[in-house]
Amino acid sequence: MPLVTLQCDGIGNNRDPQSMHTHTECTPRLKKTLPPSKIDKMVDEERIEKALNALDRQLIPNYSAIAKEFKIERTTLMRRH
Repeated sequence: MPLVTLQCDGIGNNRDPQSMHTHTECTPRLKKTLPPSKIDKMVDEERIEKALNALDRQLIPNYSAIAKEFKIERTTLMRRH
């Protein structure tokens, strides 16, 4: 969910005789967020590959332990293994 900030432009303070508003106007503005970078995705792919290799070395795969060790979602490992 995008972050919302209020931007107050100060229109309408009683010090400005030419102002047509009698109160301060505050307009909600959405903060623009950048899409995830490809570098972050590549790092995740490397971690997933290492985790999958670790799972292959286990006789009985322990998805929870490997997911915690490599900081990956357990369900992702289960889907890909």
